[in-house]
Amino acid sequence: MTTEEPRRDGTFTSRGHPVANTSEITARPTATASSPRYAPSARRATPTPVTTPRVGAAIIVAPRRGVAAGVWPGGEVAVTPPLCQSGAAGAGTTATTRPPPVRVAKVGPNSGREARVASVLLLTTSRGGVETVLPALSLLPHKVRIAPLTPAALVDVKDAEVLMVDGRTELVASRSLCQLTATTIETPPVLLVVTEGGWSVVGASWGAADVVVDTAGPAEIDARIRIVIERAAQATRPEPERVETGDLVIDPSSYTARLRGVALDLTYKEFELLKYLAANPGRVYTRAQLLQEVWGYDYFGGTRTVDVHVRRLRAKLGVEHDQLIGTVRNVGYRFNTDGVTSPTSADSAE
Repeated sequence: MTTEEPRRDGTFTSRGHPVANTSEITARPTATASSPRYAPSARRATPTPVTTPRVGAAIIVAPRRGVAAGVWPGGEVAVTPPLCQSGAAGAGTTATTRPPPVRVAKVGPNSGREARVASVLLLTTSRGGVETVLPALSLLPHKVRIAPLTPAALVDVKDAEVLMVDGRTELVASRSLCQLTATTIETPPVLLVVTEGGWSVVGASWGAADVVVDTAGPAEIDARIRIVIERAAQATRPEPERVETGDLVIDPSSYTARLRGVALDLTYKEFELLKYLAANPGRVYTRAQLLQEVWGYDYFGGTRTVDVHVRRLRAKLGVEHDQLIGTVRNVGYRFNTDGVTSPTSADSAE
């Protein structure tokens, strides 16, 4: 065990082990704003990597020292960068500024695409309102109007997108009203509300577009309302016209493409690509445009998919007609009609 002895300068030393002279120790230089080596321009703030979450998921940002995290109104996470120093305020002074927060991500259930609000007309004999007929419907943002369960109420259905018929108790009257709407012009689709016991009674002869149980949850009711609206919209759409270009005839209604009367063996995407190009002859489309229009927004593949399908289409069209799909170098593809003779003109020339 060693003992420590005091020295004249106030420091202590172990016996036989002198302490180094502190006056010979050179202090490290202190970083200042005026030092050229440690200038503010040389000290760049490294941004904090943030991963954008899925809709409805929570986001956790772990800021570095000097980085403050906050939340913007509406569920947007804001990350405030660290303080920056600037020497523009004058000699010998340092101005401290904080840049505005950077919006990183938007979270929450309302951050995605907003739900569609439908106009619903409810025909019922109940006086308790929507809560007694379909309790979960009152939790949805749809606009609901109530009318009596009589044929006279069909006069006020012009502004409604969905017609709900309360068939929990009055099955006979509900069936007659549903069958009447099938013969009425400009009547919205009928969504029949029944009990669990009345589900087995409803058949196709009723004329209802869909059936929902009165104990269904909000998600099921919202999905059925959206489905019947989409079905009605598809039924009122005009059928696509046939595209005839020379020896090639494309029929979208039957999803067939015939070349000189012979049906081509095309896949679904090959047919959609050929139909889209033939519907706009002469127009040049980039690979990204074709990928967006034919494959959709939710496709995560690359643009090489378009090249593969074009090559397969040309092979199935044959050597004589592969020039129908032309290539514009460094741009994309187009449907060519130059030099293609129609069957009628060929017959008249003979």
